[in-house]
Amino acid sequence: ERQGNIADVVEYCNKALLLNKKYIKALHRRANAYQKQEEYTKSIKDWTALCLIEGPERSYKAGYMEASDGVLKAYGQKKSKGDLCNPGPSVPLFDGCQDSVR
Repeated sequence: ERQGNIADVVEYCNKALLLNKKYIKALHRRANAYQKQEEYTKSIKDWTALCLIEGPERSYKAGYMEASDGVLKAYGQKKSKGDLCNPGPSVPLFDGCQDSVR
C-alpha cells in the first residue's frame, strides 16, 4: 500500500473509534496500518486493546496475540539497530574485566 493510503486508513479508523471505542474492525485495521508506518508503540496499544476487548481465547484464535508478538519483534529489531548506530557514551572497561571480555 502507498503511504497516503495508510494514513487514510488511520484517519478513517480514528473517526470510527470516536463513535465506538470498541469497534474491533477499526482497531484491527489501525493496528496494521500503524505497523506498516513503523509506529510500533501505537500498533501494540491497539493490539493490546483488541486482546482486552476480545479476551484471551478469542484473541488467540483471531491471531491478535501472534500479531502483537510480531510488532514487538519488529520494534525490538528497529531499536537494536538504532542503538548500534548510536551507542551513546562509551564506558571504559575496568582492568579486571578486560581479560574476560577478550
